[in-house]
Amino acid sequence: MITNIIKINSKYKERIHSFLENKQLYIKPNLPYIDRNDSWTDSSIGNKTVLVYFHSLLIVKDLTYFARNVNNKYDLLTYKIIKNWWSANENNSNAWNEHSVAERVLNFIYYFETTEVEYDYNLYNEILDKHLNYLLDNNNYKLNNHGLMMDRSLLILAYYHPDEEMRKEAESIAISRFNQFIKRDFSSQGIHLENSPEYHQLSLNIISQVQEVLNQLDIKLSYEILEIIKNSKSYLSKLMMPNENLPMVGDTSLTKFINKKIIQKSWIMKVVFLYFKTKSIGYT
Repeated sequence: MITNIIKINSKYKERIHSFLENKQLYIKPNLPYIDRNDSWTDSSIGNKTVLVYFHSLLIVKDLTYFARNVNNKYDLLTYKIIKNWWSANENNSNAWNEHSVAERVLNFIYYFETTEVEYDYNLYNEILDKHLNYLLDNNNYKLNNHGLMMDRSLLILAYYHPDEEMRKEAESIAISRFNQFIKRDFSSQGIHLENSPEYHQLSLNIISQVQEVLNQLDIKLSYEILEIIKNSKSYLSKLMMPNENLPMVGDTSLTKFINKKIIQKSWIMKVVFLYFKTKSIGYT
């Protein structure tokens, strides 16, 4: 399942090159690279945002994808990264926040479930258990998109967890939280109550990922929840401007483009038609 969920962008080779050749670690867009630290300690990092992405371990996903699709020469290196990170951060509070945990555990699962390296199975179980307990703890759960990320990761983690009873409990909690999120954050018409087109789109991106996981697990959502999601996709498509930007309402930024994969094709065609029509009379 994990190979169908993991998403990677075209710049992953650039990030790997910087990590291996320049000894620089990519953090996120609009933030500078930081010096590669093979011990994976974070004492030199003062910026909270950098800490979050440092502990998300995107490089594990990049190297794993490279190994599965290009050449597996970095498989042992990736395993070493995971072991070193775990040794340094198993009990480091900086490493245990909802965003880092939700992203990192997927990268770990992606590696362990696809590698041909003979790894320590007990270590893998320890990693799964620690992340599972964090995601299950209501004290860690966030009533926002970060919580939605946690739901997605909890469902996937549960699928790979060896304990069937724990797996069922985790699935049940994740689905319950997901349903509550939909009812709490969206109106019955499918409008995100944050009233920000960008936030609406971000939520739908993660919702689509959760739905993909649920489909693979053959878990059905209620008619009520499915209707809200359906309406939210329709609403998002109506927000798209002729140039395919989102309107700058609330804290939406100009550079954000709509994700056409999650909206209805009929509305895309209407917007495209409108774009060429207005362009032809000089409005764009």
